[in-house]
Parts: sequence; structure tokens; C-alpha cells
Amino acid sequence: MLFWTILKVAIRSLFANKLRSFLAMLGIIIGVGAVISLLALAAGATSKVMERITSLGTNLLVIRPGQRGMRGVMLGSFQSLSLNDAQQILQKIPNVVQVAPTVRGNAHLKYFGKNTRAPLSGVSTTFFSVRNFELEQ
Repeated sequence: MLFWTILKVAIRSLFANKLRSFLAMLGIIIGVGAVISLLALAAGATSKVMERITSLGTNLLVIRPGQRGMRGVMLGSFQSLSLNDAQQILQKIPNVVQVAPTVRGNAHLKYFGKNTRAPLSGVSTTFFSVRNFELEQ
């Protein structure tokens, strides 16, 4: 009996204050929609970030050569790793599946009379499978 009385009073109150009821419902609808939209946006962003991280290689270890220097001052990099080192890593460490030696440097490029300095990378054939890259052409 008490429940039905409370329900009748609530319905009369809703119809007596139509504008207040409409604005309250509108606020609730907008709030719930905003929360759902933000959760969907966060889930999409999370999946995109995880996709990018896994495309880099989840089980990838990069070994770079050292730098020479004196008393904390680095004088520049020099090639301290060789192809033999890469072969030894592949043969002697049991969990290493592939090795992709890379050489980086800068080069002067000339095209139709225009000169520019650009970074240059020399990579092995295993580089693309190690880094999960696909060649387009």
C-alpha cells in the first residue's frame, strides 16, 4: 500500500513540474552519454597504442655500439660491432631467433641539381621480419 502511494505522488510530481523533470532527464541522458563516449574513446586509444607497440616487436632487443670518449666527454661514435659479432650472437645465445645487423650514417644526395644531406641506413634482409615491416614495392 505504501509503495503505491509513493509511486502516485512521484508521478503527480513529475507531471506537475514538467520543465524540471525534462531538464533532469536531459542532464542524466547527456551525462550517461558522455561517460559512455569517453569510455569508448579510451578503449579505442588503448587498443591503437597497443597495436603500435606490438608492431615494433614485443621481443626485440637492440644492441648499439659504444662511444669513445675521455673523462665523461663523448668524442663520437665508432663501429665497435661487426657482422661476426651478429653471427656469434645468433649462434651462441639459444633464445635468439634472428639477427638484423644495421649500419647507419649520413650521405650527400644530389637530384636534379639539388644537394641535400640525408640519413642513410643499410640493413640486412632479416631486418624487415624482425621489425614487422612490409615492403610496399
